[in-house]
Amino acid sequence: MDAKQELLEVYDFWLASSEREGEAIRAGDWPVVARCQEVKRQLQPKIIRHTKTAQQEWTQAGRDWAEVQRDVRAVVALLMDLEARNGELLACQRRGAETKMAGLEGAHRTLQRVHRSYAPAQPAAWHSYS
Repeated sequence: MDAKQELLEVYDFWLASSEREGEAIRAGDWPVVARCQEVKRQLQPKIIRHTKTAQQEWTQAGRDWAEVQRDVRAVVALLMDLEARNGELLACQRRGAETKMAGLEGAHRTLQRVHRSYAPAQPAAWHSYS
């Protein structure tokens, strides 16, 4: 397998990880989201390494490096769209969580007021022994 193919396979793996991440975001499966993000973080040095190797291989063979760049740009454009969608999904999930949290905080305040209104007063802790 040549270096170009290896590079494109790493990008395909990134694509699959991003798709899996999107599914996990929709499901609210945050441990899977974190794992997908870690996988993608670990792919970054591989992409750099494979890009350098592919460029050297293609240049030494007298082949047009621009051809590889076109293929890579197409994959990167796909990835950028997918990452943007995942970002939008995350923002939507966050807004939903913030709305839920605000509702829970309101309910908590209401329960505190009810408790203060109906709970018996605490007896004094100190007694006078004169």
